[in-house]
Amino acid sequence: ELMMDDLRDYRFYADDMAHPSEMAVEYIWDFFKESYLDGDQQRALAQGEHLWRRLNHRQVTAAQESMARFRAETNRLLAEFRLRYPDALAGV
Repeated sequence: ELMMDDLRDYRFYADDMAHPSEMAVEYIWDFFKESYLDGDQQRALAQGEHLWRRLNHRQVTAAQESMARFRAETNRLLAEFRLRYPDALAGV
């Protein structure tokens, strides 16, 4: 419904004009989060997305010391997340 009612402009469609663009997907996802997740769930999701980006970070420089600190901080944040949201990473 959002795609048909709110996002009628061509910029919300991919190049094939049949599928939603990234902008449309982001708009619909934001609407879903605001509508169906409470504040604590939204914070958990934001923290999880932040951790996901950290875990998928690729080292660009050869600065081993700074990367070791980055990994240690990521591991600390992940441990805190697991304690706070034990069911969030079930099966991962």
